[in-house]
Amino acid sequence: MVNPKGNDDGIFLQSKRRILLATMNSRTMMHLTPWFQQLKVSPFPRVSSEKGDPSIWALMIPVFLYTAVFGYLSIIRHASFESFEDLALFDQLLWNIRHGRGPVTTISGNMHLLFHHHFFGEHFSPILYLLAPIAGITKGPEALLILQAFVVGLTAVPVGLWVSRVMGRSDAGLAAAWFWIAIPALWVGVLYDFHMDCLFPLLFFCFILSMHRKQISVWLWAALVLSIKEDAAIYLFFAALATGWLYNQKRTGGILAAASLLYALVVVFVVIPRFSATGSHLLGNRIFLPVDCGGWIGWMQAVLANPERWKALQEHLHQFGYFPLMGWVAALPWMASVGIAWLSRDTWQSLMTMHYPLMSYPLMFFAMVEGIRVLNRVTARHSLRGRFLTKWSSILWISAAIVANWANAKPQIDDVMRSASPSRAERLSESRQLIEKISSAVSVAATQTTLAHVARRERLFLMFDPVEAETVVLQTYLPCEMSYEPDRYREHMGYFLQNRKRYQAMDFSDHLIVFHQNPSHQKRVDRSWYFTEFIDNTEFLAIEKEQKKDPDAINGLAVKWDAETSSMGPSLKWPKTLSSGVYNFHIRARASCETSSDTVRIQITEQDGRRVCG
Repeated sequence: MVNPKGNDDGIFLQSKRRILLATMNSRTMMHLTPWFQQLKVSPFPRVSSEKGDPSIWALMIPVFLYTAVFGYLSIIRHASFESFEDLALFDQLLWNIRHGRGPVTTISGNMHLLFHHHFFGEHFSPILYLLAPIAGITKGPEALLILQAFVVGLTAVPVGLWVSRVMGRSDAGLAAAWFWIAIPALWVGVLYDFHMDCLFPLLFFCFILSMHRKQISVWLWAALVLSIKEDAAIYLFFAALATGWLYNQKRTGGILAAASLLYALVVVFVVIPRFSATGSHLLGNRIFLPVDCGGWIGWMQAVLANPERWKALQEHLHQFGYFPLMGWVAALPWMASVGIAWLSRDTWQSLMTMHYPLMSYPLMFFAMVEGIRVLNRVTARHSLRGRFLTKWSSILWISAAIVANWANAKPQIDDVMRSASPSRAERLSESRQLIEKISSAVSVAATQTTLAHVARRERLFLMFDPVEAETVVLQTYLPCEMSYEPDRYREHMGYFLQNRKRYQAMDFSDHLIVFHQNPSHQKRVDRSWYFTEFIDNTEFLAIEKEQKKDPDAINGLAVKWDAETSSMGPSLKWPKTLSSGVYNFHIRARASCETSSDTVRIQITEQDGRRVCG
């Protein structure tokens, strides 16, 4: 075709939607502008997908699926008394916000912060004020758990829209949305209590999409990202630079990057210390500093020479097919997140496990998509066949990574769910009703996995912190992980149960005992026998066993023996010396096939071998 002005500048129109400009000077462009507008075409590459964005309803299918599955599992975990102090922390401080006291709390996921303090001394997170009304919808933290599953699942929508535009295909966006909800590490992050980090994926990809579309709403999304947490400002700094460069938004990206960096510096060095009771960051002791490592060489060894960190990083990159390494400038945000994680002494943070992928994985996902684009551009220079092969090899490689990750997902899910199951939650309904009777006006000290059930009060304490709580809620079994010193816990528990003066046992179930202060110092019935010391797997002798869920067991767990281990004579060794007296042993055996009457034999002997009973 020849343009209306008659001058031949080598213009060839493939269609009304595709125009290839061979040679064109600025004067010719000025003459052709009205003609382009009349044809409703543009001489510039299209920003949006040629085949259009994927249907919003199609993108909402994985969102609804994700919310239903993980919202349900999160509630089952909580109802099974497997939620931890992090959920209690957020439920308490949001309850305090609704009552006009601000985000203050008396507990923390950090054992050195078990005192009344302002949460902004730990993390500056003003977005919590927006979450407070939502958290009040339910009597407990269930609204938070559903919200967390929903917002992480809803991230599939901006992910799908963004990928469809940068890849030029709507089916690529739909595939990306399903890939997002298929990442096992995010499953663990959603199931593990509640953290404001769950808001980061949705707001981050809304920011990315707005940068790509060149929309003014990018400023709103940037402000919301900054309000999540102080380290989000560092990630936004690099993301703004990267998207500004990639999407021809250098001015906007530069301004956003500068604002994010300034915000991070002010928050870390001015705002957080002002909210801290100590005048410094309450989590400052987490950071590796050269002075703590004997100098810079020791510091570099502590930060960079830890093989566990490199192994964990390799596993994280494997979940994305290692494409984040090819992301060029898009790799800067996730590299910054790894750097911040490695500066931490905290094992979970440095290895980016549990809830920490909620912050780092969106950055890796962003770099993965841009890495695939880089690879496509490189191969497209040679031939269309090379681009075709690159496309399908990328799809197959990522699919293989997903399958491999799924194969390793079960142990991670089991670790966070522990004994939780629908049957277990149903059997614990009596215990939950018992807790609901406790007034929110009284102070409560509770064991680790009961804290979230009694969090809505001004004074909440983790047992056995030395406190003067009006009410104490104890589980009748060891309620914490081995890392929380079970022997010390047993010692404290025994002392408390034998104390006949301060507290009176007011109510109990098979799983819980509720004590109230006894001002009259009247003697109460000694219920020390009621505390069931269950045997952990480390206390079994010379056997390899598998721990299984058992909703009928007091602690919700059982030990499984099979044909290979049954002949090894499984025996138990009591973890401590028992004084003379009467003890209650709860032992239950169940077989999965027909057995003879002597298949299970229980025999109890003293240390000298003398038989007591059998």
